[in-house]
Amino acid sequence: MQVRRTDARDAAHPQLRFVTPSAEPLAAPPRAEQHDLSRARYIAGLAGILGLAFLLRLSLIMRSDFPLNDGGLFYQMVLDLKANGYAIPAFTSFNEAGIPFGYPPLTLYVAAALTDVTSMSEVSAFRWLPLLGSTLIVVAFVPFAASILKSRIAILSAVLIFAMLGPTFMWMVMGGGLTRSFGFAFAIATIWQAHEMYERRTVWRAPLVAVLAACAIASHLEMGWLAAFSCALFFVAEGRHRQGIISTFAVIILVPVLTAPWWATVIAEHGVEPFRAALDSGSNPFVGPLLLLQYDIAVEPLFAMVGALGLLGIVTSLSRRQYVLPVWVLAVALLDPRAFPTSSSVALALLAAIGLNDALLFLASHVAGPNSVRANAASSSPLVLAGAVGFVVVCYVILSAFLVTPKLLTGLTPDERAAMSWVAENTPEGSSLAIITQDGWAVDRTSEWLPVLTGRESVATVQGSEWIKGRYHASQADYDSLQDCALENGDCLLAWSRLTGRDFEYVYIASIAPRVPPEADAICCTSLWLALKTDPRFVSVYEGPGATIYRVGGAPSVSRWSRSASGR
Repeated sequence: MQVRRTDARDAAHPQLRFVTPSAEPLAAPPRAEQHDLSRARYIAGLAGILGLAFLLRLSLIMRSDFPLNDGGLFYQMVLDLKANGYAIPAFTSFNEAGIPFGYPPLTLYVAAALTDVTSMSEVSAFRWLPLLGSTLIVVAFVPFAASILKSRIAILSAVLIFAMLGPTFMWMVMGGGLTRSFGFAFAIATIWQAHEMYERRTVWRAPLVAVLAACAIASHLEMGWLAAFSCALFFVAEGRHRQGIISTFAVIILVPVLTAPWWATVIAEHGVEPFRAALDSGSNPFVGPLLLLQYDIAVEPLFAMVGALGLLGIVTSLSRRQYVLPVWVLAVALLDPRAFPTSSSVALALLAAIGLNDALLFLASHVAGPNSVRANAASSSPLVLAGAVGFVVVCYVILSAFLVTPKLLTGLTPDERAAMSWVAENTPEGSSLAIITQDGWAVDRTSEWLPVLTGRESVATVQGSEWIKGRYHASQADYDSLQDCALENGDCLLAWSRLTGRDFEYVYIASIAPRVPPEADAICCTSLWLALKTDPRFVSVYEGPGATIYRVGGAPSVSRWSRSASGR
């Protein structure tokens, strides 16, 4: 990797600088820039990587004609905004759960406006906008990587690794990625501009940093938090000068002003309780050190090649007294443990590129010798070896990206939507359902989308409860105990109702393969389905390929599909 020239600013903060004099250990080999890419090849490489990133994400979107996995809560919020004349309502009507409309609304407004001024449906918006946002994440990373790494080969390596890392697209292409993906893209752009502002001492960038930070916060709170503490880290590393201090104060003043139309509206209606509740929904702070010990930072489905390259990059950076990137990974683990794989992916990709490129260049220099210019096997073999290793890494990260989440990234099937249509048309308004899927709550697309598509209540849906004081963790516990009934019988369901105080008139058993744990292939809830068939307290009112629905007590009210059609 090409080494940047040091200056007086580096001397002022030698313990935190990104750049290292070439005399320090593991510095880039002499004349390494001779092996760097031409501008034309660099641009072609970037275009190819961005195209590959887009095609990967597009291939995931095309798996279903419905938004992938989640997004039902945000879908309903978009409808609520439109129904309220684009003014933020006090509550969202999602699941009739009394959830304050506290969620950052920027991308919800974008989706609402887009569907109003074009022929695009809300369902289409929740499919295609996450594709755009998840691609913009990679686009935003490119100039940031270029501002840190300088070597074109290293930049391309970082961009490719970042684009193919599962955490940079898994939760971004889902329906709920409408908020997450744009928030992540704005956060990366904020950090990039803050780095440029501090390093170049350009006060004029402060308004741009503030606008980008405000967009990150107004899209997704967690991504806004990532931008905030990352910018603070860069301030300590590079911004402790007069221009940096002035710029930082300007950003601190401007961001609350720019986001006030949202947070002031929420506080005027509900006070600060929704925001306190959202903060309380974060992970246990002790999770961070555990994540670092496990070091499953890249969530790789094969073997941890990218994680190993990142670790090599950490060692290389520390040996050069370049502490910012390693400290950034530690800061994410301690300050944002719930989103650790996603939030640390930016630093990880940069570190992996440093480990890959610097190690290979050092190997080439060591084997060929710094003064070797002879065109013989001895001098060319290190470059051949470097090319071979690079080829293996490229193939690995691409293959890993396509293998990471084949089951999670799915949308509601037509059969599932048919079952929900039946619920909407054949159950009384105000009815409530206990939904059994055996999924984890965060990936339970059935429990999140059914209230939106049916207008009926799901008694154990967790989504949205983080905005209600004291509800989030209790909702998770209630959800988990209800899913435990998938292996039990009707007594379990009725006992759950008594213990939680939540009554329901229908039991909805999804006919899908559980996605959590990912190795589970059996159709959901066969034990409970069989037990309820012979339990007089539960009457089957719908059997189809997408679900089986029981009513608690009473006689059948409609004809139902044959048992063979249920797929069980």
